Amino acid sequence: MYTKFMSGDFAWDYQSALPPGHSFVRIILASDKTPLMIGTGNREMHPLLILIANIDAGVRMKATSHSFTLIAYLPIVKFVDVTDHEQSILKARLFHLCLNKILEPLKAAERAGEHMADSAGGMRIVHTPLAVYIADYPEQQLVLCVAGSQSPVTTAHSSQFGDRPP
Repeated sequence: MYTKFMSGDFAWDYQSALPPGHSFVRIILASDKTPLMIGTGNREMHPLLILIANIDAGVRMKATSHSFTLIAYLPIVKFVDVTDHEQSILKARLFHLCLNKILEPLKAAERAGEHMADSAGGMRIVHTPLAVYIADYPEQQLVLCVAGSQSPVTTAHSSQFGDRPP
């Protein structure tokens, strides 16, 4: 029975595909649309947070552990003279362009590896695959480019959600 990520086949397959002497550290990203009230004119943005996944879940979910690190604020803008449909497309496109630019170094480290110090002080070549993206439902739809009436995790349409009629 698989209970932890490292007990799963993916972890072993990924490590086996790396060159000898290379290792990997899984990355967790998180974002959530947040209002900024003070001095911003009631604007909103998406803070983008990162942490390494080998920190135990019980530790990383405590606010006092400071496990997550803020790496960027993704803007939420209002475009002028566009329809609501165009507005949503432009916002999503800007979100993805910003995310792509911010994560370029992480993607390069995943592909080629990056020299990093281990806990014993030695140097290792480490790859950084994205393991999890934590987001609420609207943010999941934004990240996965899914329309509001569709599920980000299934092929179901909103008319198929909910309980069956009696």
